[in-house]
Amino acid sequence: MGKDCGPITVGLPARNPYNAARLYLVQPGALSVPGQIEGKIVAYGESGNLVSDIAHNRLAAVPREGTTVSCDEHETIGIFPADHPEEPFTLMAILGPSGCLELTIVGESAKAMLGVRIGETIVVKW
Repeated sequence: MGKDCGPITVGLPARNPYNAARLYLVQPGALSVPGQIEGKIVAYGESGNLVSDIAHNRLAAVPREGTTVSCDEHETIGIFPADHPEEPFTLMAILGPSGCLELTIVGESAKAMLGVRIGETIVVKW
C-alpha cells in the first residue's frame, strides 16, 4: 500500500445485477479515467514543492516517459524519482518524499515561482 495523501471515505453501497451490495472507496477530489488521473494540490513542501493528493500507488501503471503533468497553466513531461538530477530552474513532476506526486522547480520554490494555490487541479495524462 502507498502512503495516504488525504482522507479516503467509503462511498455508498452500489448494487450489481445479482443484488449483492459492494462498497467502493472514493478519495475526495480524485478522478481517474483511462489515460488520465486528476487530483488537487493539497500542501506545499518544505522547499516549496507543490504536493498533490495523488499517491504514488495510483501512478504504478502510468508510464514515466511521455506522460504530461499539468497544473494551472504549467505543464511538464515525465514523472521522475525525487533524486533525479536535472538542470536548475527545470519544472519536474516527482514521486515526492510526501508519498504523493509533487511538482518541483530544481533549486527553487515552485510555490513562489508558479503561484499555484492550494486546491488547484493537477492532471496526469498518458
